[in-house]
Amino acid sequence: MDKKDKKILVVDDEVNILKALVYALKKQGYTIFEAMNGKTALDIVQKESIDLIFLDVMLPDIDGFEICKKIKGELRHEQTHVIMLTATRTKGIDSIIGIECGADEYILKPFSVADIISRTEEILMG
Repeated sequence: MDKKDKKILVVDDEVNILKALVYALKKQGYTIFEAMNGKTALDIVQKESIDLIFLDVMLPDIDGFEICKKIKGELRHEQTHVIMLTATRTKGIDSIIGIECGADEYILKPFSVADIISRTEEILMG
């Protein structure tokens, strides 16, 4: 399967992070969707068959844990990979909560774009 057939949703309310990830992933050839809040993210997931979501924990309307729970709670999304992103330093507790709500991984900010691309390749291209 070609990279352009793989759909990635990037959800972050920090514009610089959102734009950096969108740019880097598009440059790799993936089809990218972006959202700055939970409502928009959920709308996109209902309309598109998303393969991977990079999901910020702290969003202005709905927190990432709740969004992850809603997405992973639907049978049609059980194969959708979710990687939680956060700037909080409580990685231990938050990562447990993230995994409990269905997240596949948990990445602490700041992160390198190279690491994000590497994880994306491993998950989507095997």
